Amino acid sequence: MDIRPATLVRVISPLENWDEIVNEANGLTWTHRSEIALVRVDPDELLLVRGGADGIEFDTADDAMWMSVDGARRRVNRLAWHTHPRPTGPSDHDRRFLRMLGQESSMIYEMFTDGAGTRFHADDREVVQ
Repeated sequence: MDIRPATLVRVISPLENWDEIVNEANGLTWTHRSEIALVRVDPDELLLVRGGADGIEFDTADDAMWMSVDGARRRVNRLAWHTHPRPTGPSDHDRRFLRMLGQESSMIYEMFTDGAGTRFHADDREVVQ
């Protein structure tokens, strides 16, 4: 499994067009063959980050979700969405991430699909495309 610590792509302004950010992330996914995620971290920042082909490393401590972003430990509050370099659907890693955040659902944008994204849930509920 190719799961790596997060590398910061860039900080995202809440005023940016989300479709354009998804398109940017899909381009990065294609170029690097790695997952790209949009996460909200303390202190209320949106970060576009890149991991490995199979995911981004995270850990839990003190009842919180953490990820290392370019060597800095950041508390994760929300997974807005992420990409997959191939169509696999949500992984156990994806669902566990949501459960640990206490988040009900998120989106996946996968290469070689229609590009509309897939909503998946923390439980084993069927995905919605």
